[in-house]
Amino acid sequence: MSITRAEHFVNFTAWVTVTTTACFLAAQALLLGAFLVNGDEGISDTWVGYTSATTTIAALAISLVALAVAVWAAARGVRHRFAWLMRYEFLVLVVLVALSELFIFE
Repeated sequence: MSITRAEHFVNFTAWVTVTTTACFLAAQALLLGAFLVNGDEGISDTWVGYTSATTTIAALAISLVALAVAVWAAARGVRHRFAWLMRYEFLVLVVLVALSELFIFE
């Protein structure tokens, strides 16, 4: 059974999305650990804060591309086991960033 180019593209995007999600969660765990140990001084203007911010921005950008690819794949009828992650990750990240800005990083 041969895999089409569209299926290769969706497969690659799905694995990039899974990897990005893992990196984002690791960076947020690092941020939480630094915040619990040192409070606000542990995350503001340190490498931990910059790592978390960079990972968040990259995750938002990659998840937006993954959302576009998921919509395109659904229109073409390409199915993938991580299609749900590709569709919902951007929305979940936007909600998490909005809630953290609202309640944590005032």
